[in-house]
Formats: sequence, structure tokens, C-alpha cells
Amino acid sequence: MPETTTALIKLEMRAAPAANGSRQFHARIIRAGHTRNLLNEKTDMHVNADALQAAVEAGQFEGLACFIDHANLYEHPSLHNLFGAWHDAQYHNSSKAVTATLTTYNTDETRPIIDRLDQILANGTPPPDIGISLVFYPQYEPGTQRIQSFAQIESADLVFFPAADGRILEALSALNQTEVNNMSEQLTETAPDKDKTAVIIENAAADGTTPAPLETVNKFSAAIDQEHAKRQEEWVNEVARQGIQTILSNSGLPDVIQTRLSRQQYQTPDQVYAAIREAREELQALDSSDVIDLGERPWIYTKAPEDNIQEHVDWFFGVKGAKAPPPNYRKIDQLYVALTGDVNFHGVFQRDKVLLASATTTTLANMAVDAMNKVVMTQMSDLTFWRWFEQVAVPIPNDGSVQSMKLITFGGIGDLPTVSEGAAYTELTVDDVRETASFTKKGGYVGITMEMIRNSSIVEIQAVPRALAIAAVRTRSAAVSTIFTSNAGVGPTLAQDSTALFHADHNNIGTTALAQAEWRVIRSECFQHTEVNSSKVLGVYPKFALLPAELYDAALVIFGYGDGVPTSYTPEAEDRGLVDPRPIPLIVPDWTDANNYAYLVDPRVYPVIQISYAQSPGGGVHPAPELYTVTDENQGLIFTNDVMPIKVRDWFAVNVNGPRGIGKRNVA
Repeated sequence: MPETTTALIKLEMRAAPAANGSRQFHARIIRAGHTRNLLNEKTDMHVNADALQAAVEAGQFEGLACFIDHANLYEHPSLHNLFGAWHDAQYHNSSKAVTATLTTYNTDETRPIIDRLDQILANGTPPPDIGISLVFYPQYEPGTQRIQSFAQIESADLVFFPAADGRILEALSALNQTEVNNMSEQLTETAPDKDKTAVIIENAAADGTTPAPLETVNKFSAAIDQEHAKRQEEWVNEVARQGIQTILSNSGLPDVIQTRLSRQQYQTPDQVYAAIREAREELQALDSSDVIDLGERPWIYTKAPEDNIQEHVDWFFGVKGAKAPPPNYRKIDQLYVALTGDVNFHGVFQRDKVLLASATTTTLANMAVDAMNKVVMTQMSDLTFWRWFEQVAVPIPNDGSVQSMKLITFGGIGDLPTVSEGAAYTELTVDDVRETASFTKKGGYVGITMEMIRNSSIVEIQAVPRALAIAAVRTRSAAVSTIFTSNAGVGPTLAQDSTALFHADHNNIGTTALAQAEWRVIRSECFQHTEVNSSKVLGVYPKFALLPAELYDAALVIFGYGDGVPTSYTPEAEDRGLVDPRPIPLIVPDWTDANNYAYLVDPRVYPVIQISYAQSPGGGVHPAPELYTVTDENQGLIFTNDVMPIKVRDWFAVNVNGPRGIGKRNVA
């Protein structure tokens, strides 16, 4: 499941003037390795050097936008905060870092920030915390938080004192203005066109040693070729066009006037706003003179009251990024009275006393469910350890009903027969075997009690959706892990041959402890599994080693995982792709036996474990559990028995389609 991660990394910056009055800053955007939190501790997230180098070579940093402060979690970045664009990105193998040049835009909005940066660079005292917020969509190595590639890099934003988890806090190391001027003078001798010269100072070495000598200083503006300048100009023009269109769309002017204004040329945003003001004045003059009838007057869009109240509810339930309500609404009992009119806390909806005109008996309950769904989605994305099953269980579609699913395995053809010249083709018979998986409905309800509301117990209220998310994920984990542990560790009895899943007849069971020699036996064993009603071997090696937590460290050694550079490699330590993959150690947290383990092939090659969700008939994803209110609007009560019940339901079917590509070791 793809995730969105915002990693905030401190910036090391050098500055130089640009020909058009803007500024250029050279910075180290990101360096490979573990990210660190505010306590200077390593986090689990690790950025691979290969991923950075590949991103630079793919041009993912070129033309990257830089905003002043990053956007809210549920909002898009604002064009008003666009500070500049990154270019000339380079990957440095020695420091395993990416550097780039930031060219700022010379506008009324950016000049104050540029002036502040100039003062910071010229000041000899320790600078404030200034950092780069790199917003990207990562692709992790399976079972880890090691970033192996970037699906997309959205922006690299300039921020002050980043406060979220996972930041690397380093001091800003900047040249003062005197040093910049001195180096510019030295370069003037070799670059006669002074207006097109600037200085790029490489970052100091990662170990804190002295920066590189003068020969590492590069001339940049004069070295930018015409093609690059053209691309940069196109980027600026496109950003300006979109910005003008956005401002006009939010103006509230009639469409015909917006179209007319969009055809004009504007040099600054102030000119756009001035044109809008003139258009409104014209409309008002025409309206007052009765020349035309405009009907409704021009309007400016504002949020509906319900949207503002929803933001307050989001904050109470702990939605990440939700804005704090005004001080008079930071107690949930006051919000409850405003939406229900129940000033005496009798659990009865009183329409004549509500403060929100559109409120109904279910308004608060529905807003609570909406907020809790947001928290559940965020919490599930953090439960990587318990979501191990998503890497091995394939989510398949269903017909929208909850009838038993048929899990089918095809085979029986073997090799295609030869067709002689002029001869007829032989009809081929496809054999299949099938297993079934019955839908199981899991769920319950959690009550937000009147006591929690009257006491404004925000901590307890915020714990409810997080607990629901954890319970749902653990329930799914247990259902998949039971396939390996049921019936004293031999798994369910298969309908296709009335034999246990792990059985000698299936050539997929043993009793030998985990070791290199035994894994080689397993590798051969799995490869020799045969297709349905055919002598043809499956020809697939195991991809996953499913383990209890006690065997994890041993598996790392056996499969050659580690941070060091080994002097020799075993076959288990090398990844040869889908044909002979390097096994991925995958911990199954539900397993209690410290010695038993299992293996499974890559589900992309041969899907063995299959799961289907009633709330996701299209398949392809592992959806969040369903949350909804059970308040009955027809009864006119917003609470029943002094409790607002929130129901959680997860409805799914899971099983294997046969014994091929899967195996178990029940160690004595």
C-alpha cells in the first residue's frame, strides 16, 4: 500500500546573487542514512544511497518547487508561498548526499524572506533553525522502513524550526557575505561577464572536516546553458499562469469577466488583484445605475459553518494536522451543547437551542465518525509491524455478496504439443482445484459516554479511534497467521484432497531448525512442487521466510543482512530477482512457538494466500475497517443510554488455494 511520507531534513546553505535580482542558494537537500528525531535518536526510516542517486539521474529533483513552509496535511501548497525552484541537482558519492541550487523568484512576497536569509548568512552568530521539508512518496523495501526508491518527489520546502517527528537537526552552516564577495572577486578574473557569475560552495565533508579547496568552487550562472534557461522560464510561466487562474477562480466574478481578465498580461499578483477590484467596481456601478440586472451580487467563497465545526471535531479526536478550535470551543462539552442544544445533558436533541442551524440528531455522531475514520487511516499506516500479512495475502475481488469465496488453482496442460504442418490443433484441457473461504464478520461498538463529554476527557476520546485501528489490524493478522498454526501446526484440511495443508504428501513440511543448509533444502523443495494434475514443476523459489520474533536475528545472519560489507557471500545472501530471490525475513507477531517457521513464494508470481473484503468488492487493496454511527435519526435522540455508540465492522474471507508454493517447519 503506498504511503505519503514527509521527511524534514536540516539544510546547509550557501548564497550568491543572480542576474535578475533574485537570489541563488546552494544546499544539501538530503543525505542517505537513518533520519533522526528531535532527541537526536535514529528512527526506523532509512534512506538508501542508491535511491538518492537514482532519483537524481531520473531528474526527480530538477524543477522541484520550493514553498515557504510546507502545506497542511489536508491542503495543497499555496502558490502565494512559492519561493523558488531547485535545479542542477547532483549526487555526491563520497558524502552520499544530494545538493542542488535554489533560484528564488523576485516578488513582493519573496523579497522579505530573501532579505532575512541574506542577514542570516552575513551574521557571524549561530543562525536560527532553518530547514528543508522534503515531501515525497516512498517505496519501501518489503517488511522494512528502508526507502528503496521515490515514486514521486513533490517539493522541497523552506521551513523554520520543524517540529514533527523524524527530523535531522543540524546547525545551519553558511558563508558570511564577506567570504562570498571575496570569492566572487577571485572568479571575476576567469569569468569576465560578472553579471552572469556566481559561486557554488560544496558542503563540508560529512565528518566535519574543512570544506574543499577553491578548485571545488564552480561557476554556475554562466555555465547554465540556453536549454536549461528555457526550461526554467517555461516553469516560471506555467506557475504564473496557474496562479492567475486560481486567483480569478476564487474572485467570485462572473465567468465571462473571468475569461476577459485571463486574457490580459500581469507582471505581479498585485496587478491581478487590482484588475479584480476594478471589475467589481464596474459591476457595482452598472448595478446601481440599473443598466443591467445582475441578480445576485458578486460573492466570495467561505467555508460553510459545518466545515469549521468538523475541523473542531477532528481536533478533539486527534486527527493529525487538525487546527485547534478557538479557546471557547476547546472543551468538547461546549461543542456538544452547540450541536445538540442539550444544555442539561439529558441525552435529548433540542432543536430550539442548537447554535448550528443545520444541525440534526445525527450531526455530532456523523462528524465524530468522519474524524475517527481519519485517525484510523493514519494509525493503520503506522502499524507496519502488524500489517505483515499485506505482503503475502493477495486482496481479490468479490461480487458484492458475502457468500463463500472460491479460490481456484489452474493447471494440467504441461507443455504445449507440437503442431505439424497442415495438421489440426489438439484441444487442451485445463484442470483446476479449488478451496473455499467463508466471510467472517468482526466488529463491535465503542461508546463515547456522557461522562467523557461533560468532563471534556480529550485524551480518552482520542484513544478510541487509535484502539479501533489497532484492534482491526491485529484481528486480520491473527486470521492469516492461523492458517499456519491451526490443527497443531499442520494447517487447515484441504477440500481438494482431504489432506492437511502441511503434509508429507504435499512435500512441504519438515522438522529441521532454521539454518543455511535447511534453507537450501527448502529452496529445492519449493521449486519441485508440481502444478495441478501435471508433472511440470512449479519452478518458483520462496520469497518470504515467515518467522517468530525469536528467530529474526538468526535469519538476518543466515540470509546475509547487515550494515557491514562482508568478505564473502553465501547463496542465501544474494538477490537474483524473481527467479531466485533473496529471502525476506517477515515476523508474524501472533506466533508463540519460538522455533517453528514457514516459507512462501512471491504472491506476484504465484498467489497462495488470498483475502477478500466485503467493503472492497473491487479487490486490489487492504481497506480500512468500516466505522459508522448507530444513532437512529427517526427516534429523535442523539444519544442512547447516555452513550454515543460508534460501530466498527471488518468483514473478510481468507484462505489458501492449495499446498503449492507454501511450506512449514514444525521444529521438535
